[in-house]
Amino acid sequence: MTKKAKRQKLYYRLKDLENLSERERKRLENLTVDEALEQLDHGSPKLNWIYVILAVTAIFFIAWLVIENNPRQEEIPPNTIDEMTEEISSMHEEISSLEQRISDLESKMP
Repeated sequence: MTKKAKRQKLYYRLKDLENLSERERKRLENLTVDEALEQLDHGSPKLNWIYVILAVTAIFFIAWLVIENNPRQEEIPPNTIDEMTEEISSMHEEISSLEQRISDLESKMP
């Protein structure tokens, strides 16, 4: 890119960037064309940090909303506990009856 083309590109970029403060404009005018174009392409470091902080805040806020709206069921309903207790006791009875049958069958063998 020729020097004239670079200057023209810089001129149009500065003309379009109305939201730049007066201080930033003067600083860009004092830089060389290459440095000014590089600075404009990379953006303001302060603005970049603001974007990063906003993004992190948004991520934590969304995570918090998901956690609050979808709570885990940490408590087991009482009727489930009673059902489980009955199942366990019936399994113990079955095991006892099977052990008794095994011992009866072993005693019948010669």
